[in-house]
Amino acid sequence: MSQENVTVIREAHEVFERGDREGAFKLADPDVTAHRVAPLPDPETFHGIEGLHRLVDGWTSDFDTFEMSGDAFIAGGDRVIVRVSTTATGHRSGPRRQAR
Repeated sequence: MSQENVTVIREAHEVFERGDREGAFKLADPDVTAHRVAPLPDPETFHGIEGLHRLVDGWTSDFDTFEMSGDAFIAGGDRVIVRVSTTATGHRSGPRRQAR
């Protein structure tokens, strides 16, 4: 089952990266749980599709441009761990920044 989960998560990331948030979230289990973990600011757990929207809205709202790509997808039992790279331009700061 974990490899099937990796495949679905990878596909959802690809759809999201093309700019289709709704299409990506349709691939998610309605009971999805996502975690923003330290050292990222404001660690929090998000539940369900609405939680995914809150996660993305909260993470992208301070940027004029925001790109995210999944670099690694790791099966971990009943979870999928995704290493994500982001590149963004802040509203106030201007310069593009990249983070992993």
